[in-house]
Amino acid sequence: MEDRMSDDIYNKRARKKKRKKAEGKGSVRNKVIFVLAAVIVIVLGLFITRNKWIPELEKLNIYIGNSKNAEVDENGILNNNGQLAEGNFPIALSDSSEYQTGMIGDRLVILSDADFSVYSTDGEKLASRSHDYSNVILKTAANRALIYESSGNKFRVETSRKTLFEKTLDDKIIFARISNEGYIAVVSTSDTYSCMLTVFDMNGNAIYYRGSVDRIIEVCFNNESTGCRITVMDANIGQIVSRAYQVNFTSEDEKWTTNEFETLCVDLYTTSTDGLFILGDTKCAYYDKNGTFLKGYSYKNTLISGGFMNDHAAMIFKNDKRRKTSLVLVNGMESAPIEKIIEGNLKYLVAESELAYVMTDNEIIAYDYDGNVVSKASISDIYHSFLKSGNTIFLIGNTRIDKINFISTQ
Repeated sequence: MEDRMSDDIYNKRARKKKRKKAEGKGSVRNKVIFVLAAVIVIVLGLFITRNKWIPELEKLNIYIGNSKNAEVDENGILNNNGQLAEGNFPIALSDSSEYQTGMIGDRLVILSDADFSVYSTDGEKLASRSHDYSNVILKTAANRALIYESSGNKFRVETSRKTLFEKTLDDKIIFARISNEGYIAVVSTSDTYSCMLTVFDMNGNAIYYRGSVDRIIEVCFNNESTGCRITVMDANIGQIVSRAYQVNFTSEDEKWTTNEFETLCVDLYTTSTDGLFILGDTKCAYYDKNGTFLKGYSYKNTLISGGFMNDHAAMIFKNDKRRKTSLVLVNGMESAPIEKIIEGNLKYLVAESELAYVMTDNEIIAYDYDGNVVSKASISDIYHSFLKSGNTIFLIGNTRIDKINFISTQ
C-alpha cells in the first residue's frame, strides 16, 4: 500500500515536472514568435516610411562627415574647406561642345549638342539618350526635364529613367516652360497672331490654346498648374512696358490683368500665396493673386541676374563706373531691399527659400535674406556657374564638372 502511494506521488511529480517542461517550451516558443512578429512589424514600418527617414539619415551622415572639414570662425560664419570630390569626379566635358546642366530630383542632368545624360550625385552615369535637335534648350522642374528646339518644332520630356513623350508642332517654338506638376507651356510662331500659346498636360495632351496679338515674353504656372501667368511686351510713349495676365485652362477669358509696368520682364515667378513677382531689367514688383500691384523696387545699377523662391528675391548688379558689384536681397514683401557690396566679380546666383548663394571668382558665399553671411567655401576661378542639391554643390566649368560638399547652417 505504501509502495503504491509512493509510486503515485512519484508519478504525479513526474507528470507535473513534464507539464512544466512542456509549458516552458511553449512559453519560449511564444516568446520567439512574439519577437519575430515584432521584428517583422518594425522592418515593415521602416520600409513603408523609408522615404521619410532615409533622407534624414543621409543628411545626418553628410553633416557628420563634412563637419570635420568645416569650421566656424569668430564671426559665426561656417567655412567649408571646398575640397573637391574624387572617384567619378571630375566629370569631363568636351571643349568642342556646349553644355547645359540642371537637376531633376537628386539627379544631375547634362545636355550636349547630341545627348541628354543623367548622373547620380556620386558622378556615376546612369543613362544617356541621344537627340537630333538644333539650338537645343534645357529646362528642369521637380523630377522632369524639358528639352526643346529653339526656332524648331520639336520638344520632349525626360525623367531620369526614360523619355516620357515627344511632340512635333506645326509652327516654330519661340520658348517653352515646364511646371513642377509636369505641365508644358509652349510659345510658338503663328500665321494669324503675333504668337500662339499651347499648354500640354503631364501626359503630353494639348489642353489649352491661346493666340496673342501682343508678343509673349514670359510664362509661369500658378501653384497648382490649373492656369498660367503670361507677360506681354508693348511700348508706351517710347517706353518699353510689360503687362501680365492670368488665364485658367478651363476658360478663354483672362481672369485678371495687371497695369502696365515700365520695364522689360526678364523672368516671372508665382508667390507662395499664388500672387506674382515680376523680375524686370530695370525694376521688380510683387502682385497679389488678383494682379493688384503691392510693392516695387527700382534698380540703382545694371541687373546681371536674379532669382526668386518662397517670396524671397535675390539679384546681382554691376556698376561699371564705380567698378563694383552688389547683391540685393528682398526678404519678402514687407521688407526693404538690402544691398551688399561684393568684392570681386559676381559670376552666378542661386536663390533658395532660406538662403541666397553667390559665386565669385574664388568663393561661394551663402547669405540669409537679412544680408548676413552664414557660410562660404573657397573655389578655383575656372568655374562659371554651379548647381545646388541639398548639401552638394556641382561646380560647372567649360571642360569639367566638380563636386564639393557645402554645409549652409550649423
